[in-house]
Amino acid sequence: MQLSNCYGHFFARSLLKKTMLIMRLNFFLIVVLCLHVSAKGVSQEITLSLKEASLEKVLTGIKKQSTYHFFYDAQLLRQSAPVSIQLKNASLRQALEQAMRGLPFTWRIDEENKLVTIGRKMVMARPLMELPSASGIVTGVVVDHQGKPIPGATVSLRPFNRGTVTKEDGSFTFRNLAVGNYTVIVTFVGFGSFERNIKVGEIPVQLTISLKPVLTELNASVIIGYGTTTERNKTESMSSVRSKELTENHSSIAVSDMLAGRLPGLYAVKSGGAPGAGSTLFVRGLSTFNNSAPLVVIDGIPDRRLDDLNANDIDVISVLKDASAISVYGARAANGVILVTTKKGNIGKPSITFAANVVNQRPTQYYKQMNAFDYATTYNEALKNEGLYQPGVGMGFSDEALQKYKDGSDPNYYPNVNWIDEVLATSLWQSNYNLSAAGGSENIRYFISGGYSKNSGLVPVEGYSRYNLRSNLEAKVTRDLKVTMNLSGSFSKQNSEAVYGSEYVISNMYSTPPIRANRFTNGLYAVVPEQRGNAYQQSIGASGYNLTNTNIFNSVVNIQYDIPFVKGLSLKANGSFDKLYTFGKRFATPYDMYSINAAGNFKKATPYPTEPYLRETFAQTQSLTLEAGAQYDRSFGKHDLSGLLLYTQTNNTGDNFNTQRSGFVSSSLSQLDLGDPTRVTNGGSGTQNARRGLVGRLSYNYASRYLFQFNFRYDGSDIFPPDQRYGFFPSLSAGWVLSEEPFMDNVSNDLDFLKVRASWGQLGNDRVDPYQFLTTYALGATPGYSLGGATPQYYQTLSPNVLPNPVFTWERAVIANIGVEAHYKQDLLTLEADYFQKRTKDILAPPAQQVPAVIGIGLPDINSGIVDTRGLEVVLSHAQHFGKFSYFISPNFSFSKNKVVYYPESQSIPEWQKATGKSIGYFYNRVGTQAVGYISEGLYQSEEEITKGPKPLYPGTAPGDIRYKDVDGDGAITARDQVFFGASFFPKIQYGIRWGVKYSSLELNVLMQGAGDVQGYAYTNLPATTDKLDRWTPTHTNASYPRLWYNNQNNEESSDYWARNTAYLRVKNIELAYGLPGSVLQRIGAKSLRISVSANNLFTFTHFKSFDPESAGQVRDPLMKSFAAGLTLQF
Repeated sequence: MQLSNCYGHFFARSLLKKTMLIMRLNFFLIVVLCLHVSAKGVSQEITLSLKEASLEKVLTGIKKQSTYHFFYDAQLLRQSAPVSIQLKNASLRQALEQAMRGLPFTWRIDEENKLVTIGRKMVMARPLMELPSASGIVTGVVVDHQGKPIPGATVSLRPFNRGTVTKEDGSFTFRNLAVGNYTVIVTFVGFGSFERNIKVGEIPVQLTISLKPVLTELNASVIIGYGTTTERNKTESMSSVRSKELTENHSSIAVSDMLAGRLPGLYAVKSGGAPGAGSTLFVRGLSTFNNSAPLVVIDGIPDRRLDDLNANDIDVISVLKDASAISVYGARAANGVILVTTKKGNIGKPSITFAANVVNQRPTQYYKQMNAFDYATTYNEALKNEGLYQPGVGMGFSDEALQKYKDGSDPNYYPNVNWIDEVLATSLWQSNYNLSAAGGSENIRYFISGGYSKNSGLVPVEGYSRYNLRSNLEAKVTRDLKVTMNLSGSFSKQNSEAVYGSEYVISNMYSTPPIRANRFTNGLYAVVPEQRGNAYQQSIGASGYNLTNTNIFNSVVNIQYDIPFVKGLSLKANGSFDKLYTFGKRFATPYDMYSINAAGNFKKATPYPTEPYLRETFAQTQSLTLEAGAQYDRSFGKHDLSGLLLYTQTNNTGDNFNTQRSGFVSSSLSQLDLGDPTRVTNGGSGTQNARRGLVGRLSYNYASRYLFQFNFRYDGSDIFPPDQRYGFFPSLSAGWVLSEEPFMDNVSNDLDFLKVRASWGQLGNDRVDPYQFLTTYALGATPGYSLGGATPQYYQTLSPNVLPNPVFTWERAVIANIGVEAHYKQDLLTLEADYFQKRTKDILAPPAQQVPAVIGIGLPDINSGIVDTRGLEVVLSHAQHFGKFSYFISPNFSFSKNKVVYYPESQSIPEWQKATGKSIGYFYNRVGTQAVGYISEGLYQSEEEITKGPKPLYPGTAPGDIRYKDVDGDGAITARDQVFFGASFFPKIQYGIRWGVKYSSLELNVLMQGAGDVQGYAYTNLPATTDKLDRWTPTHTNASYPRLWYNNQNNEESSDYWARNTAYLRVKNIELAYGLPGSVLQRIGAKSLRISVSANNLFTFTHFKSFDPESAGQVRDPLMKSFAAGLTLQF
């Protein structure tokens, strides 16, 4: 909705300064508070003081101050009596002895694997019935998978409920057993249970029982929309990457770049390498010809900006893909969800971490350019091919001129300029610094950080820098009340060329032939017609500056109250306020350029702009989110039940203002009040929208074997008509853990985990042009009505712009997914695979092809389009450990293919020109844009071939020109022979292979990433690229480039002749890191120091050689390869 608005800069700047001051003060107070809370934790031993605390709380405090992992049944520990403990510089064993003294539990420290396991202590049970006199004996030993004894394991006999625990050597004994059949059951926390039927007689029974470790990663907590689950119990299709893996990529400050190739189902497309620019992300490919971007949710708040995050602040990023995972986000989730969780504090002494890296970047590849002699020679050839070569009248170069271009004897009139060398830097630098502190006590935990990043550009006028601040606090106010507050700020600055923008400078550089001078021999800069000035002068800022400051403040407060009289029931409330300010200042100034005439005289050229002008813009958006609800989570024996009901609403508003003044007396001062007040323009607008919804979830599992989940969201958006604003988006999912079934024991002892799951659900997409149900008006640009009179005066009028659509509503998607997860011999081999089908319907599409143009007014889009998408995702992992040596490899593969089932178009359109039945177009990085052109059949080789074939598209077609297919078979090439061919420009396949090796403290991590079944459009119309050297001539007929031309429309037509296979595999990232030993670090009081060197985009394997295959056909900042060195120091 457009609203007229204006704002003065004094108000904007004053408000921005106040916000910055508040954030800085808040950050300072948090630092002081956190350091005060955690000052008591100074030694490396365990210090803890608690009175009448729960055993779980005591163990948590011990765990946070040790390097061991703890495994226990939380439900079991809650049955313990309160514990009082007083520890000071105690060892782990001393701490556990004091904590567990007098309690009915047994514990074990596994020093090799850094594990502490805790279980119930069994006592000999009194028989339920009087046993006859007997002398049967059962003895045995319980060992782990490596043959080491397990003390404290629970061993019981059924049906007589007799039990004992194993001794230090893992042994156990049952005596005086009656002859008969028994079942031996062995359990121990951290290991799978053992069960076997035995027969007891007069001869003693001897058993050796081996327990297999439980897959600990399956019990790890997994964050999903509005809740958590575990890897074992999840029924959703999702993929995650944690902070350590994410930050192996030191080459980019954009988080989206770091995700490329790491997660199945996530497609990353990077088309340019401008400073600060990231990748465009898609989840499971394309499924609509409108907005296809996934929803980004950061710390539970949707629609935040991913690439403004500091990667060091991120704990985990999850990509939610199927309906079960994303339906809780309702009307914004049809294209998938990227869920980001930032780091939190831990109980224990403060941990301070400093990380820094410096990066040297250079382009992966340029468009290779000819020198002046080769360019002039090929230019002459193009003119001769069309009979236009006349050097006497300026159409071509004489032999004398060619010689001067070749020998460089007259650089003023016959220059040989390599514009890449003249304008672009050979390499550039990037630096990143981050300082964070984390820690806390039982009642308050904190994570605070500050970061700074700077990225230079290929041209001096380009640049990007950013500061990040964050404080995440979690406080336990009372036993049942917990409050979490996350505050963050991002403050970035972008520099570019004043008049046209930085990428325009690079585009002009490529579009300029090498026969144009940059600088004359007397030092004066030349005017270059193709550059509307001089690209070098523009690149160093002679044309002024263009500065954009973007400041973002994000906040969220979560309150959770556990109802004390209803076990498992919690009340929750969340509030979030986000604010974004953008201030832009563009000051364009004239600069001196010259031309030279035949007499050798230099003349100052007319600059652009001819006089200074200043343009300033200010924009602000703010978002307020409020949520409240209840959550229930309870176990009843083998039955786990959880539920969620939550109300949520979001209000978004935005305003922007712009103004421009000309007529500045001087180019030295860039303030609005110094311009001519009579030569001013200004404008402004505003936006607003709101959403509200009800979120629900019901989950049930039996013995972690049978898993069920139902989710829904009842969502409303005010951008739709009143009777179309609400939609219901449900999902169902189920999982079956087959490895928990008894019959699987006979299948394989090595298959530790096997689960199948399936889901179905409906989603919505409301990220479309809003308020299309309202009539919009446009102010006439030409004189409208006259009120008459002798000298009529005309007045501008409002006229309807587009007809309203009263039934305008959501795009809807229905997704079905089946998946399988398996673990073979622990981490030896793991598999996760998903197959999905998705139908997106009610897609907004223009009906113009179905309605005659005589209606006289613009037609609204209608909800009529239908697209089917299907795909497959697979990730495999293999890992092995041999003492200090370990290695891993984990490839992932994603395939996605779509088909337009229906698009509104006239029945008279030929089938080959209809969008229906084709894939969604993707041309020049625009979703839904089809490349329309001709099908090529190679190059004409003779006049006879031209004569006998279909009539060419243009007269004058000659051998060496592109031959097009007569699709309609009418004997002539016409516009009816054009087809869609843009769908191939989006990759159907993306994949990644992550592998690494580690020996002691030295590790190597490698990521290889690629794309398949993809093409790029290679025709750029640049004048001096070296691909023209392989052109068709009568003696070189198998050329890759047509005959050269000066004005040959036939060869410039869009066609698949210029489509090239741009599939590639690249070494995306290599990191070699070494962690210094603790004995060295103790001298400086540090915990760890990790030093790394890395390289990004080091090698690329592809058939496409003209440019980087990932950004083929783009005339903009090239992609970068980089070399980095960094360190991470922790105290």
